[in-house]
Amino acid sequence: MFAAAAPSGVRVALKQNNIGPGDHESRERVLRQKCLIGRRHAAVAEILEVFESDGLLYIAMEFCKGEMLRTVLDRHSRLSLSQFRVLMTCCLDGLGWLHEQGVVHRDIKPENIIVTDLTGASCVGKIVDLGIALHMAKGRLTVRGMVGTPFYAAPEAFLGKDITPDARTDLYSLGVMAFELVTGIHPYPFGDESSLMKAICSETRPSACAIAKGIPVAVDIWLQKMMALRQDDRYTNTRQALAALEASLLDEAPVPSPVPKPAPPRPPVPYIPVLLDGCDDDDRIIPKPRPKPKPKPEPRRLEEEPRPPVKKEVVPCICLNILDGLAKGTVITIPRQGITLGRAEVNPEDRRISSVHFRARIRVDTLRVDDLGSINGLLIGDKRKRRVTLADGERFVVGDTTLQFRKEKEL
Repeated sequence: MFAAAAPSGVRVALKQNNIGPGDHESRERVLRQKCLIGRRHAAVAEILEVFESDGLLYIAMEFCKGEMLRTVLDRHSRLSLSQFRVLMTCCLDGLGWLHEQGVVHRDIKPENIIVTDLTGASCVGKIVDLGIALHMAKGRLTVRGMVGTPFYAAPEAFLGKDITPDARTDLYSLGVMAFELVTGIHPYPFGDESSLMKAICSETRPSACAIAKGIPVAVDIWLQKMMALRQDDRYTNTRQALAALEASLLDEAPVPSPVPKPAPPRPPVPYIPVLLDGCDDDDRIIPKPRPKPKPKPEPRRLEEEPRPPVKKEVVPCICLNILDGLAKGTVITIPRQGITLGRAEVNPEDRRISSVHFRARIRVDTLRVDDLGSINGLLIGDKRKRRVTLADGERFVVGDTTLQFRKEKEL
């Protein structure tokens, strides 16, 4: 994708489609984008022109000011429920309009959503990049194999059969993206494609409520229906999905406990002159203010008298101590429900890098640590482990960081 200027001087986004000379199906899909020229929707980047130059096909579309949703997630990890509601409404409205035009996007992901406004409870976005869109019209093209990004591809894309993507295909990809928006974690954080494909095509679906706090149960049910294994088990269209989302946020949104307001401070009582009966003004009685108590002097300590040593209090606490690296000395307290740690900081655009490293859960007096597909893995000594169980004081290594499991910490 490039930024360019149209002959009229208007700034546009220019996408170059690298299509082989014998790939007539892909070439026809790009040329069919011309049907959207002149049609507009507030939540979709407008297609301005489709043309060919030096044997290459180009799509010129509206230049959207803002930043990629992926960049927003890398900075904030997750969205609030109010921001999630606004952004999902934009995406569902935009997808619904595309489906009415007979177009299936087929590559919904955070990299193809531009956030144009992120203020407080609002998160407004636009759908961009229709480079691999498919038109649902008579004589439509047959698609073989997996098309799009594997992390957001629907299960039917991995089945190896002739498939015909429809509105439910886009709804699945949007559901995976929505899961990541409310939890901060991809539902299938696997580094290799075989593990990813196995997880996507399995019968079970991950629960958002089990990963992050504050997510209504109704929203979790909505996400699982969006990501259903079979097309017939998903919502039929975007209008049905949007109505269900509105109902889930309206009925079961978590209500914060009321915070008692502090009582306003009492105004100071003025010293009012009291006039006695039968007396002149000069005989008024004015109360005197009470004297402030004198502070007690601290006992003097002789210089040669040694001060008692400060004793550090040791309290029971399930925690991880970081023993080296930039975060050396940090103590991470592990809650009862466990904790997931380790966002990748290098090249966040590369989806092969795991967004999480490991999950630690308390098991009576031990700690179970599960590798969640990190590149370096968990190391005990020189051996890589998929899962380890640690006793008090034992250590393990993740990447270049050594962590120690302790059942108490010093205050």
